[in-house]
Amino acid sequence: MLYARPMLRLIVGIAVLLLAVPAAASAQTVTRGSTLEGTPFPLAQGNDCGAYFALGGPVNNPWGATTCSYYQGFLFGNANDPRTGFVPGDGVINTVTVKVGANPAPLRFVILRQLTNAQLGAVSGEPKCCFFVRETDPVQPAPNTTTTFTVNLPVENNRQPNIITQDAIGFSAPVGGTLPLAFVPGQFSPASFTPNGVTSSSFHPKLGPEHGANTGGAFTSGVQGGLDVLLQYTFTPRAAVVSPAVGINTLRPTDITTIGGSVLRPIGGALDVVLDCRQAACRGNVNVLSRSPVAAAAPKKRIRSLGRASFDLRQGKARKVKVKLNALGRRLARKPSTKVKVVVDLGTPGSVVKNMTLRRARG
Repeated sequence: MLYARPMLRLIVGIAVLLLAVPAAASAQTVTRGSTLEGTPFPLAQGNDCGAYFALGGPVNNPWGATTCSYYQGFLFGNANDPRTGFVPGDGVINTVTVKVGANPAPLRFVILRQLTNAQLGAVSGEPKCCFFVRETDPVQPAPNTTTTFTVNLPVENNRQPNIITQDAIGFSAPVGGTLPLAFVPGQFSPASFTPNGVTSSSFHPKLGPEHGANTGGAFTSGVQGGLDVLLQYTFTPRAAVVSPAVGINTLRPTDITTIGGSVLRPIGGALDVVLDCRQAACRGNVNVLSRSPVAAAAPKKRIRSLGRASFDLRQGKARKVKVKLNALGRRLARKPSTKVKVVVDLGTPGSVVKNMTLRRARG
């Protein structure tokens, strides 16, 4: 039996009562969110930020939005089920796994917040959702499989004397690629909900810093029954640190790029460092260093730079970054072989380092 959408407000209110109790002091990591058993549906069925789910099927979103956000709500009538984007207490989200189909869009993982007025810790008003808290940099899932990303996202679920705070995780994406979404057979509806069935909410355009707690938040553009947000996450209870609503980078350096090959062959005083850019965009600096101390103009030997360059790449394999060699680099390039170290500095995420060999160009 299906129930009409107005009942959702009641369920959200019940969820406040059940979830506002802080998690146990144990630091045990738990897995929550989607079971990832569903199959992402194709673009033709509305799996794109440009679509909006109406009673007659997917239509172009009427707002003309070029981005969107989705998160998994509570199971209808069962707020204690772990298949939700809402976190169980103050802590940290450690990993996020998504399941996508063909031509997936780049994603940002977004933390959103529901706030409820309280008096002496007891609910005294209706929940207000949703407010932007933070998001990650874009990440690119692999097509037709699951991809796990390491993150470090502080989240909250606590009860204070005057306010009850509940955070949830979702994703944001641009138009032009499929999303981690699946229809639950026999449950999907853009206007009604199945008891103990999954619910989800969407935003067109996506949640962003303009939707913070001090700017009024954002209203959902849609609330769907039986739409599984194929996002699973691990959560570790911890004393949460409240931080401003700004983006944070949560990727390991090798999640962003890796260095290809093992040999560098300079031509005309320059060489190509080959990078595999794994994200929608990769930016940073490349520095080719001597692996052993060498002397330059000054007699003292030390590790020296042989050449450096900045880069701004789009996603793809075997992207070449041209590095112009300095005088020392050109001198060493005339030798048959020199051991070097390539350092790719990505800024906040850190650096990727690889030992390579500089070899004289074939004559």
